[in-house]
Amino acid sequence: MNKGNLSFLGELSDEDRLFINRIFDLARYAKEKYTPRFSHFLDQRQRFLAENALLSDRVDNFIFFGGYEAAQRVMLGVFPEYSEPDSSEFPILPVTFTYRREDRLSHRDFLGSLMALNIKRDTVGDIIVSEGKSCVFLDKKMHYTVINEITKIGRVGVKISDGFDESVAYEQTFTQIKGTVSNVRLDCIISLALGLSREKASELIKNTGVSIDYRLVTSPSTQLDEGKIFSVRGYGKYKFDRICGFTRKNRVTVVINKYD
Repeated sequence: MNKGNLSFLGELSDEDRLFINRIFDLARYAKEKYTPRFSHFLDQRQRFLAENALLSDRVDNFIFFGGYEAAQRVMLGVFPEYSEPDSSEFPILPVTFTYRREDRLSHRDFLGSLMALNIKRDTVGDIIVSEGKSCVFLDKKMHYTVINEITKIGRVGVKISDGFDESVAYEQTFTQIKGTVSNVRLDCIISLALGLSREKASELIKNTGVSIDYRLVTSPSTQLDEGKIFSVRGYGKYKFDRICGFTRKNRVTVVINKYD
């Protein structure tokens, strides 16, 4: 496996490099043992890194799957040469939670209840929340724990059944952030989005990095274009939606959408 120059992936943290090495190891195992190998659930940046690293090494017998067609969090499945990748082999088990429609539950409520059982985030895929019914996609290793130990989400009693109820509609919602910035440099946009001073935003970018369209950036002076999706570890995911105009003092009025 090629573990050499990965500069085409942009800036990489030590954690990124460790992750890519694990992906190469997974692919090597699938080839040498002639058996499919699957990753944990990946976020969209990890998917970007895994896909491009494998393609750069001429590995193409792989697919991503998260339990349903529009999944945001997915597993990588690498299959032996000359075998057809099959989504039915992925170790993913969905479960459906039902509760009273008047009991409002959020993505955070479900994630909190799962984490309280010491379930790791990378063993949980998408969480689709709807009125009175929600679906969670799990690594099958976590299925028994969830089915047998969860009776409530927060303070709300729930019933759990196996399978993905396709009547649970996925609808991405956003919280809109509107304000003015001196320009559309990354540190200015991050300052507004996260409610930090520009100095603290700049330090955060340098120390932690910001993922822009799944590429890591550590330069505060990076210019951000409309439509770009960015995320900051510990603060969530955002979209630089649009520039609305300019104030009399020539500041830029912008709209940023935070993914709920």
